[in-house]
Amino acid sequence: MYALKPTKVYLLEGAADDPRARARMERMLEAITYPLAEVVTYNEASLPELSHEIMEGWPPEHVPEGTPLTWTRPLVMTTLQFTQEKPELPDLVDRCAEGFTQTAVWDFLGYIDNYRHYHERKDDWRKDYCCWPTWDFGVMAGCPHGCHYCGTGKNGRYIALGLNLEDYMDQVVGPKVEKESWEKCFRMIGWGADIIAFEPEYDCFGPYLCKLAEYDRYGYFHSNSDNVDWVEDVACRERLIGIWSMSGEGQASLIEPGAPSATARVDAMAKLTEWGVPFRPKFKPIIPVKTWREDCAAVIRDMFERSKPESVGFCVYMWNSFKSMSDTLDLDLMDPEMVTAARESADEMAGVITGPFPHEARAEVYRTLASEVRKYDEDVLLFISTESREMWDEMAPILGQDPKYFFCGCSSVALPGRKLALSKDCPHSTFAPHGFAPSEVEDGG
Repeated sequence: MYALKPTKVYLLEGAADDPRARARMERMLEAITYPLAEVVTYNEASLPELSHEIMEGWPPEHVPEGTPLTWTRPLVMTTLQFTQEKPELPDLVDRCAEGFTQTAVWDFLGYIDNYRHYHERKDDWRKDYCCWPTWDFGVMAGCPHGCHYCGTGKNGRYIALGLNLEDYMDQVVGPKVEKESWEKCFRMIGWGADIIAFEPEYDCFGPYLCKLAEYDRYGYFHSNSDNVDWVEDVACRERLIGIWSMSGEGQASLIEPGAPSATARVDAMAKLTEWGVPFRPKFKPIIPVKTWREDCAAVIRDMFERSKPESVGFCVYMWNSFKSMSDTLDLDLMDPEMVTAARESADEMAGVITGPFPHEARAEVYRTLASEVRKYDEDVLLFISTESREMWDEMAPILGQDPKYFFCGCSSVALPGRKLALSKDCPHSTFAPHGFAPSEVEDGG
């Protein structure tokens, strides 16, 4: 577990009554040397008062030397509610501090989404996306990494995590895996979270992988952490697949202040290679800082000299307008040619989900990075993540994969060994032919 230095630790009343939940909390507190006696217990009635403490107490005035600011976020230990239905609680929200949102109230009371559905086919067709439909699991909200491109990472004031994980595996994971029987690989990802930063003390992945093993399924971690020593001895390790969000050293140091360096992430990949655990790095999101070309070239070389990924993916920073990018990132840190391309195409890319960078600017990044990978491995599978149909039309020959059946990083049907487990319920990706009319989607085309 990271050596976090939270300003406070909060515990929902009753959340540690189960001996397993209490042991989980005590392991984490011991790992970060936080006194059990200083844990603040709260309940729904005391939440308004506590909300003021949260909003006024972070960020702190003083940060321990050598500790990233985002590692000081308060930890909130709660009881996960096994329901997708959330009470609105408007009166409670009104009594909380300004800025303490409905979502924050839900997180503190344990109404963290049990799971989420991504990339439903018709939705991807409307958005001009190409990916794979999937159901993801989550037991945590918030992250210590503080990545500037992540709203939660940059602006979050706490990290909320459920303690009742054994019950979650039985009451949520098992039934959902049974219901979505077509899905072979499930992400345990959390929401704006990096769960493996809390292992092995949190002990999420052992119970998770063992539950998946009951159904002959596989589980992903999705991370930009280097905290993987727990993997060597985790229960049901043969069910684990690692997914990394990779970046060059410039992006890691400038844009991801609480995350490990790119080199440290490669160190972690080398360990998984030694242990025989499959993993798949994704350069996502690629923030084109001024040194992106040389930074990415260096980490790609390091990655292939010291580890053996099953696939490598690429995705330029997207889901933004030029204005929202300007409000989020320091443009002075970025490649001026890429910034100019985004600025000049701001009107063209308005409302386009792959914005703010226009097609040709993104394609240049993909061509460059694919070429770098091919210097070291002619066979590793390459893909672009959540990209447009038009981009796949252009890049498929370079990547060497069919967009309908491509093997990516965290697909719902991407088995270890670079094998797709297609079925009648998931016969192909969400790729649709270029020019597919949205009106056809509405008609069920």
